[in-house]
Amino acid sequence: MEHSTFITPENWHGSYYELCFELGPSGDDETLLAALQCLWSFPKLRGPWYDRQDFGGFDAALTVSGKSHHICYGTLAVPDADRIGCLTCVVREPEGSDWLDLCIPTGMLELFYDIQYPLYFEPNPWIPPINSLFIDIAINFFAKIGFRLGIIGEEASGLTDADSITSAELDRGLFLLPEPLASSLDVLDASELFSPGLYRVGSTGG
Repeated sequence: MEHSTFITPENWHGSYYELCFELGPSGDDETLLAALQCLWSFPKLRGPWYDRQDFGGFDAALTVSGKSHHICYGTLAVPDADRIGCLTCVVREPEGSDWLDLCIPTGMLELFYDIQYPLYFEPNPWIPPINSLFIDIAINFFAKIGFRLGIIGEEASGLTDADSITSAELDRGLFLLPEPLASSLDVLDASELFSPGLYRVGSTGG
């Protein structure tokens, strides 16, 4: 990806296609920092940079603060395309959980794919390979850090959380459930075990 493409504001517009992790109770700086370091160490990610203008420079030293939002920029190697601009966003809910989201703006996706709204599988053949890539990232992340709940989809952040999710909500997207949560929702038989202790509910589109 060229520097000029990466920093163009219009390429960061639109909705986000996201991989979201609910880490645990808000305020655990040690876990959040380890989560950020783990995510950005995934081989297909490059970065992070705190400012888009720093694209291609030295990786930023990751830090954690009490801020409710914390954004880092980078690139992700996606199937059948060049590297694509992405970002991570930390959301720290005052009375809830810390979340770590990996987000691709649809403005970036439109540089490489034919995007058809709404973002259903059938008219958007790019979704299944992106979902598979996100699942690979989630498997690696779960093995090293763990999470309470994972969600994949358009604007998936804030859709629900591990304490309030119900089995009826599981047809609204692609969910990654640790075994205790899948068991409590009584969906083990309807889920796919795709990593030790981690289940997938919902279609990847593939």
